[in-house]
Amino acid sequence: MWYKLTAKHGPGHQGYTKEYIWSCKLGADDRKATWDHWVATNGFQQAVGLIAMVRKIPPDTIKKLTKHHQQRIKLSTHILKSLKEMQQ
Repeated sequence: MWYKLTAKHGPGHQGYTKEYIWSCKLGADDRKATWDHWVATNGFQQAVGLIAMVRKIPPDTIKKLTKHHQQRIKLSTHILKSLKEMQQ
């Protein structure tokens, strides 16, 4: 399931950030933990916002996520190959 996280943050809530993430279905406690982790990881101060399940993602975001995850697959493949070689 895809989720959209949005936050206004910083002094006077002048900053705005949105991000799409994939996760298994999140219950209320999981959503809070995911939100808290996202805010802390990004160093947002005075963040207010929400995390909402979405059915569609904008086309430009799909392209960026596809490229990102293809690169992660490529890197992971190299890491797995290296680990297998170490076992021999």
